[in-house]
Amino acid sequence: MARGELRSKRKPNISKSLTESAISAFLAMVEIHNKPKIEYRYPVSVILMINAWELILKSYIYKYISHQKIWKDSTHSITICESLNVLTITKLKYFSKNEIIVLKKNIESLEKYRNEFIHYNLGDLDPIIFGLLYKSTLLFTDFLAKAFKKDVGITDNLIIMPIGLKLPYDPVSFLRNQAIAKNDFYTFLIKETKELLENNITDSIFIGLDVKYESIKKISNSDIIVGIDPASSTKVEIIKKIRTTNDPNAQTVYISDENLLKEFPLSYKLLVKRIKENFAGFKTNKYFYTILKVIKSDGSLTYQRKFNPSSTKTSVTYFYKNEAVEAIIKHYENR
Repeated sequence: MARGELRSKRKPNISKSLTESAISAFLAMVEIHNKPKIEYRYPVSVILMINAWELILKSYIYKYISHQKIWKDSTHSITICESLNVLTITKLKYFSKNEIIVLKKNIESLEKYRNEFIHYNLGDLDPIIFGLLYKSTLLFTDFLAKAFKKDVGITDNLIIMPIGLKLPYDPVSFLRNQAIAKNDFYTFLIKETKELLENNITDSIFIGLDVKYESIKKISNSDIIVGIDPASSTKVEIIKKIRTTNDPNAQTVYISDENLLKEFPLSYKLLVKRIKENFAGFKTNKYFYTILKVIKSDGSLTYQRKFNPSSTKTSVTYFYKNEAVEAIIKHYENR
């Protein structure tokens, strides 16, 4: 966009103008993607999604960082890559560093597809592009809501009919297909996923759908890597947050003693010590043990370790998360 052209329109609020244009591009993407029959669905949708991101990022930079930083020179504004670079080196309002990293990798993946693969019309990549676009729409609407307090869901006349004659794509299932493993875009996305894991970021650049529309899978990066090749010797070793559960259908994971203590670091003695340090007048009385019984029943705060897991009469030791201290103190404060 030429700087002179932008000025000549004499719009009273550049950030507002860029935001409105970004929303228009985003809604156009949704409309194109949801057409029942269109041969060029994903190439066009990707172009419109990238355009929406470029506009909204420039609007954010203009509003929250600097009016001057959206200009490359006296006549042209910065590219989307340059906009992302501005965000990654700046302490941002409303967004954490990890949120921007995931957003950046998602947009860069879409842009790589646009720049290198879009002209080949590779239909085999549709499940991957679907997953990237779906995630991008969620990131975009979240970005819009946080930074500009706008909800595209309440836009006038926005009607989306979630009906299809074909099941939606599941990008993780698709990635298991070994026939696609030599594709350059495939290997690029796996590399991006591993980089996120290496930085202990579990939020993925993909979104997956189950066979039911109401069931949406929250894909983590470890799910992607393990889903592709469970026996891979190149898997990235990570430590991620877990939630213990009695659900027999939950994903099975192995937790080493070292990782267990990182997740549940407090023994009973340490738990009591931390409470005493943070709550004056604390005593291990009857009321405390009543609260502790409630805490022990909460699998998100405690881990029950049996000396002999196969025996019901074996001794049991409990380990607690640091958050258990705050939870117990809260009980006392609300007493």
